Amino acid sequence: MKTNKVLSIIIPTYNMEALLSQCLDSLLVKEGKEKLDVLVVNDGSKDRSSEIAHRYADKYPETFRVIDKENGNYGSCINAALPLIQGKYVKILDADDSYETKNLEEFLFFLESSHVDLVLSDYIDIDPEGRTLKRHEYKLPTKKTITFSDIDYHTFMAMHSVTYNVKVFENLNYHQTEGISFTDMEWVMIPMTNVHTATYYPIIIYRYLVGRDGQTIGDDVRLKRISHTAKGVMNELEFFNTLNNNNMAYPYFDNLLKGRITGVYMSYLNTKCNKFDLEDFDTQLRKYDYYYKYADTIVLKSKIVEIEIVKLWRKVRSKSKLWLFPKYCLFRVSHFVERKIKS
Repeated sequence: MKTNKVLSIIIPTYNMEALLSQCLDSLLVKEGKEKLDVLVVNDGSKDRSSEIAHRYADKYPETFRVIDKENGNYGSCINAALPLIQGKYVKILDADDSYETKNLEEFLFFLESSHVDLVLSDYIDIDPEGRTLKRHEYKLPTKKTITFSDIDYHTFMAMHSVTYNVKVFENLNYHQTEGISFTDMEWVMIPMTNVHTATYYPIIIYRYLVGRDGQTIGDDVRLKRISHTAKGVMNELEFFNTLNNNNMAYPYFDNLLKGRITGVYMSYLNTKCNKFDLEDFDTQLRKYDYYYKYADTIVLKSKIVEIEIVKLWRKVRSKSKLWLFPKYCLFRVSHFVERKIKS
């Protein structure tokens, strides 16, 4: 079905009644409402999120739609919305975040004349009072068509920056992992393998709220859910294993995977978190020999000592037994002293 929609925005929503109106208000552009296709996916919320979303759908039916579904976590919201989008491009907006309304209006007209697979734009971190904490930008030519290989593979393309042409999802059979947190990483990895052309729009579109109580980016939440990250990594590895190494996204995907794998090991071995079966993760990683061997190179370091921590842990298969190694003890002491000096 052909529509005049330029941009579809998917908003996964769970118990966000306190912030959802602010989020949706940020999409009320003065010009171009007819170009917007907003799908609010209510993930079995127990508060008034659905009621608020339907209020906007009733008032602005040409722009807002609501999908009410049983709780299935973040990925299930993306999977429910993707088959229903009507826009030429698609972007995700978390329900506790917002867009720069005036910039979004201009962005719609930019996208209308664009034909690239990927558009990267700037975003800012804001605190709960709305103050800007940091602006995220890219070192790329502005508003010019480039190829994916022109983007340095070390570049981290956050979900907040990414807008995909819907053609990217053709023949991809994209299915985001359901039932776990942190699957936004899949959104900036798997579709990239179908991206050939890109452009950089150096204007702030996304306002990313940090510091909210209960936010999944909080260190305490992340440590409690290392198993979620680990499951995501295994799903990403399974997909990556099907890629041809001539794919333009191959170096980018490889770099992100190494970072993700490092994060899993370090979260367990370098923090107080113990509620995670690293042995099971390590066993699963054996299926991917290259990355299993890569893990041996993961280093813990202070100013006076470096330890290949995974290699050391693999000798004893016990976090507590690491203390049997003098080099590890030296690292812990030096690391403690460094932290005390900083504080």
